[in-house]
Amino acid sequence: MNTTVMIIIVIVVFFVIQYFLAIRPQQKKQTQHAQMIESLIPGDKVRTIGGFIGIVETIYEDAFVLKMEPDGGKMEIVRDAISAKIEETPDYETLEYDEDEDAQIEQGEDKEE
Repeated sequence: MNTTVMIIIVIVVFFVIQYFLAIRPQQKKQTQHAQMIESLIPGDKVRTIGGFIGIVETIYEDAFVLKMEPDGGKMEIVRDAISAKIEETPDYETLEYDEDEDAQIEQGEDKEE
């Protein structure tokens, strides 16, 4: 009887650990993905599971129409094919570049000191 109880306890502990290490994080990830999909609006830049990057142009009940860059082609994809929303990064061409700071870095000097 004692051995049977120990086996049952070990099995229960195993399933509890499995739940917290595998099932629960996956459920959280699915919830976050669903929220991200629902929050998309036309103009958002997204990446598909196939690696395509495009801008949401039209939203249907079960699909999106993406405008592909740079040629402007359009592609209709299902909602589940969106893997991530791409946050805009700064345009490095318009950022100011300080050549003096670059020279100081090369010489080992720090501008703040």
